[in-house]
Amino acid sequence: CKTNSGMFLGMRLERKEDGRIVYGNPEFCDEIRQVPVASTARMDEDASERQVSQMRAALGSLQWASGHWRPDLSTQVSLCLQTMPHPKIKDVRRTNTCVRRAKQDKQFRIQLSPINRKALNLFGHTDAALQNAPDLWQLPPKFRFVIDGGGASSVAMQPGDIRADAVPAPDGTPVYRLALAGTAADAEPLGCCAPQQAGAAMLALARAFLSLQAELAQPAARMAEMLRLRGSQPLRAAVPGLASPGGCPGAPAPAPLLGAQAGFFGAAPPHGRLQAAQCEELAALARAHGDGSLRLAPRRSLLLPGAGAEVAPALAAIGLIVDAGDPRLAVTACVGAEGCLSGSTTTRADADAWAPLLPAADTGALLHVSGCAKGCAHPRPAPLTLRAIDGRYQLLVDDHAASESPDGVLATDLDRAAASRWLAALREALRRERRPEETAATALRRLGANGMRRLLAEMA
Repeated sequence: CKTNSGMFLGMRLERKEDGRIVYGNPEFCDEIRQVPVASTARMDEDASERQVSQMRAALGSLQWASGHWRPDLSTQVSLCLQTMPHPKIKDVRRTNTCVRRAKQDKQFRIQLSPINRKALNLFGHTDAALQNAPDLWQLPPKFRFVIDGGGASSVAMQPGDIRADAVPAPDGTPVYRLALAGTAADAEPLGCCAPQQAGAAMLALARAFLSLQAELAQPAARMAEMLRLRGSQPLRAAVPGLASPGGCPGAPAPAPLLGAQAGFFGAAPPHGRLQAAQCEELAALARAHGDGSLRLAPRRSLLLPGAGAEVAPALAAIGLIVDAGDPRLAVTACVGAEGCLSGSTTTRADADAWAPLLPAADTGALLHVSGCAKGCAHPRPAPLTLRAIDGRYQLLVDDHAASESPDGVLATDLDRAAASRWLAALREALRRERRPEETAATALRRLGANGMRRLLAEMA
């Protein structure tokens, strides 16, 4: 019997004092052998029988590791496996590259945060019901349930069709906040319920969705489309016992990644893009202030393990975002004319100029800046979209850049200055009209282009 650490199913597990469990197996990676290849072998030459056998053994080990604690290897392993049983020398070399990567990062481990038992019960109830209720098998293929139990590894930023987020009630008791179509910040809130009622409520909402589907000539692909077609009231009627949204705690904030956190310092490159010189500076800062490693993280973030707040000025000096309140985090932009033949504007420079004009204290993307009508950087509807057509922008509300409908268009033929004036006016209108429980994203969804047009006319 092992206590706090030991080997289990071929992996070394260790329980930390705060309840986290980390696991991996660096020794296993050391044992994987590369396939000998002569330097003179041609890339298009068939691998020998012995090389095929050795490659099969290496890929078997790599596949086992990638499925347990090395997900970073999975794509490369899968591509190499597709060449079997008749690989070329080039495929053997690619397998050897994968072996080198496994050894190079052999200390990589998976970290598991402590599990909220009530959230686990809700997940098990919902998952079992989906497997055992044939009527729910009719849900669209990508229909997603999101359950956030409020642990250290938040899924508040993960969009879902039906979501339940654990939040503390005013008296401190835990409740689940139910919402539709979005992240915790921008989903349509329905109300709150006790943990023991959340599973049944989520399933009732799923069945209400299917019932509304049957009434439509053209079925809605996801919950967001259903809300646009029918609104939230028919779905809200399926769960009459919920406390009203106004009586619920606000949406849970995602787990913080930026700034000084327990064990690391987090930063984010604007628009998720790093230059080579910045990478060199980052490596030097990781060695000087942390443990020498850099980790990629969700939301286009970088973590410097072991670094503290003292590294913030140096990271900001090389152009990285170090403050979770930075308005640039609320903007998504494609590369624009600088890197795409379809783009007709300098989208990222424009986005940086417009970011300070957005409503404050929101999470997630509030503004999408697209250099053309394809909307590659944000294919889903955004609360606000500035879409470039032949060097001029159109402003859309609760729509996506590829939309052909005129309903979401609020303004057209805008240059950067004109768009700035529109965004400033929208911020003021939202300040007046936004409800206490709403984020700017949910307010824009509720009002739409017509509602914002009316508000702006009243303010004129």
